[in-house]
Amino acid sequence: MSAVALKEPLHLKTDDVLRETPVSDWSSWSSTVWVFENTTAGRHRSTARFDFRLELLGETNEYEAEYLTDDRFADLLDEVRRFVYSLLVDSRGLGGHLKPTGLGNLQSEVHAFLRWMVSCGFNRIADVPVQAVNTRFLERLVAEKVGDDDEDAITAKGLAKYLAVPIKLHQQSAAMPEGRRLLAAAPYDGKAAMKAASELSRKAVGSIPALPMAVFVPVMAEALSWVAVKAPDVLRMHDLYLREWNRLGGLGANRKQAVVGAALRSEAFSAIGDGQEPWRGPIEGVILDRHRDAGREGDSEVDTFHQLRRLVLDARDACVCLVQGLLGLRISEVAGLKAEPFDARTGLPACVEVEDTVNGVYEAFYVRGRVFKGEDTWQEVRWAAGLRPKGSDVVPPAVEALRVLYRLFKPYRDMADRDDLIVGFRNSKGLPKGKDSVADVMSAALRDGQRWWVSTYCDVPPDLRITTHMWRKTYAVQIYKADPALLPAISLHFKHLDMQTTYKSYIRGADPDLMEFVDEVSLGQTAELLMNIRHGRVRAAGRVYESLLDGAARFDGFFADGGGPEELEAIRQEIATAGVRSHECGWGRCLYRPEWARCGGGRLGPDEANRSPGTCSGCDNLLVLLEHRDFWNRRRDTNRRLVAEY
Repeated sequence: MSAVALKEPLHLKTDDVLRETPVSDWSSWSSTVWVFENTTAGRHRSTARFDFRLELLGETNEYEAEYLTDDRFADLLDEVRRFVYSLLVDSRGLGGHLKPTGLGNLQSEVHAFLRWMVSCGFNRIADVPVQAVNTRFLERLVAEKVGDDDEDAITAKGLAKYLAVPIKLHQQSAAMPEGRRLLAAAPYDGKAAMKAASELSRKAVGSIPALPMAVFVPVMAEALSWVAVKAPDVLRMHDLYLREWNRLGGLGANRKQAVVGAALRSEAFSAIGDGQEPWRGPIEGVILDRHRDAGREGDSEVDTFHQLRRLVLDARDACVCLVQGLLGLRISEVAGLKAEPFDARTGLPACVEVEDTVNGVYEAFYVRGRVFKGEDTWQEVRWAAGLRPKGSDVVPPAVEALRVLYRLFKPYRDMADRDDLIVGFRNSKGLPKGKDSVADVMSAALRDGQRWWVSTYCDVPPDLRITTHMWRKTYAVQIYKADPALLPAISLHFKHLDMQTTYKSYIRGADPDLMEFVDEVSLGQTAELLMNIRHGRVRAAGRVYESLLDGAARFDGFFADGGGPEELEAIRQEIATAGVRSHECGWGRCLYRPEWARCGGGRLGPDEANRSPGTCSGCDNLLVLLEHRDFWNRRRDTNRRLVAEY
């Protein structure tokens, strides 16, 4: 039994009294870790502890990690200690006092809130406006806790524990000493955590939009410019740095820095554009520049070698943007790509494969990697990355970006004996000098790097918050716009188990103009199809076939010339009035009329999530053409085989 009882309201005492006051038999108020007695059977003793050395700004960024126990966060640490202790002895919530065994979970939940507030520039809980909690904190939870993918959203119950922290901070304000309030107002307009979480998790599914073309196109153009011109400059500077540093061998560090630094500062960057001016000025000595880390405000001193490091990271981020934008990979899939063994035949890293197409006319590029989502470990897969005529030396842009990444990080892979395409830097300044400074690259570092790169080099709206998943959404939407019949191909490329996931999470609602665009495309396709059927240029079958012939026959007296632009426009206007549209699928054409649709589609077209051969085959909207014959022959043969076997 503990000799120190959790009864006295220590959170109300002054700092000088508290410093060495025990909070338990094992810890004092000023201890970095509070350890309490575990009185709950079946719970691990580690659950009855709270570690205040919480990382607030991580070492994965370009500065040393900063912790809640650092001197600059002294006021925040005092707030957190008083808050945690008050929950143990004087909780103002409905659930009663917090048990010591609940501290482990509380630590992770409080940690998420603290990291967010510090990244926003708030160093005291009392300074956080409730409006920031209701908007920016919720946005962060969507980005980090709801998941990188819409179809993998966290449950409302899992989200509620994080939303509960600001509510508790407001409730416990009443338990604080005078003048030491925490959160001034109730967050979420007074809603309970579970209700707010339910609303947020529902919004999160499908909430990440595709990037507008006005943003996507210039960002991809800038990324292409980096891969083609700017990244080669960075690689040249990087090679110069490594070559000179190694050449000077055992020379003193200060002398080496002086010689190598002078060599870097003497190099010019390539001229581009109509005026043929260098795309940036030369590397300088020490300059003042804004922090690359999202959680730090103001400018910092950046020396010659750290400017080179920034350029290396900028090249990395441009390449990652290009790979995600042109191939639709998840950020975790990019982080998991492998570089070794290098393929000397193709001149490409291990994650790129080149194969002849079946007809031997082209060479197909594939990116081989690992899918981590939905798997306990990972599953090896590959994604289509482009084609080139056989014998050509042209490389698809995304593959060229992977080749740049290979060269960029090769010295550090060799240094640490790693095979990852991209590695992280554990050292906070300059570039790694030994294997201990090389680490796994974190998805968060790639995400933050993308935001820095886009905001620095691209002309985008300042309030646009780009997430890594937007590239994937945009990839899906643009292919679907080109041809809705490619939905199965998009689903296969994304490694989804079914098309419903692809359509609901990536297509529907991702682009406000998409459905109207698809409607226009369908209208034109339908008119052309009807005219060709009417003149016998297309053979067809299906329940809708006869009614189509009857409807098209009404034009016989007006257009007898075998079908021309005037007839096509007349049919187009007729079907626009009737609301009929053609929607392709692998097993037929849907001549869509909502009143006959078995899939339960809406005004503009069928419900892609519910379309299937079984559903469509009994639908009055299905039209089967010669191009679909192979599908139905295969289905017939498969069914015959199954009947024979079983």
